[in-house]
Amino acid sequence: MDLPASARIPIAFSEQVSKKAQKTLDEVELFVQEKCIPADAVFAQMLGNKPRERFAAHPRILEDLKYEAKRRGLWNLFLPKSHYAEGSGYSNLEYGLMAEQLGKSQIASEVC
Repeated sequence: MDLPASARIPIAFSEQVSKKAQKTLDEVELFVQEKCIPADAVFAQMLGNKPRERFAAHPRILEDLKYEAKRRGLWNLFLPKSHYAEGSGYSNLEYGLMAEQLGKSQIASEVC
């Protein structure tokens, strides 16, 4: 990760992404790299291999990371601008850039 995600926004869209969204995008990228990707293997191990185990399990690591995401303000990022008081207020474009980072981990989307 040489350049932060905000520096890699396609030029055609860069003026449409707020400074707040750029900052959050970089925070999401860092959270995914430092916390979520390393936790993917732990999550898979806690989930189990048998179908009955997999569908009954709710690995504790998810709740721990959800707490951390909330603490960092990386929660409900998907709720659209002008909708719901609980939402972060990002446009679909801004959230789409964040979702690209979340997609790098098996658990990041649920965590955030």
